[in-house]
Parts: sequence; C-alpha cells; structure tokens
Amino acid sequence: SGDLALSMATFLPGISATVWINGCNANTLVPIYYKDIYVPPLMFDIKKAKMTPLGFMDIGDVTNDPIVIPIERAPGSFMFI
Repeated sequence: SGDLALSMATFLPGISATVWINGCNANTLVPIYYKDIYVPPLMFDIKKAKMTPLGFMDIGDVTNDPIVIPIERAPGSFMFI
C-alpha cells in the first residue's frame, strides 16, 4: 500500500501531504491504472539469483529494470517513517 500512497500523491491533484511507513518506492507486482496514468509493476526474474560460496542466495540482481515512482513531481509534502 506504500506504493499506492506514493502514486496517489504523485499523480492525483489535491493531495497535500502523505505519510509513508516502511513501504516500497516502486510499484510491485501489479500495475496501477488510473484514467490515462499507467505505473508499471516492478517484476522479478528469479533466474538471475545466484548462490554465494557460503550457500546464501544473492537476489541483488533479480529485479527487471526498476522504475521508481517519480515522487519529485508531487506537489505535496512527505513524511517517511
């Protein structure tokens, strides 16, 4: 829901303040549609995961071209917690 709050604050008029608690700055898994606005989802390619020599899974490269929500366009204020 953090991505939805950031999207609303960025793309919808009349929102003057947004409080965002430990959310994601990209739209995850499901695209957001509103009128002529489309925010694509952040998708994953699990095939890009690698095992480290210690047996841990490195998922640092699994996201496909991350597109973050352009909050710099938002007219209101943000509180990030």
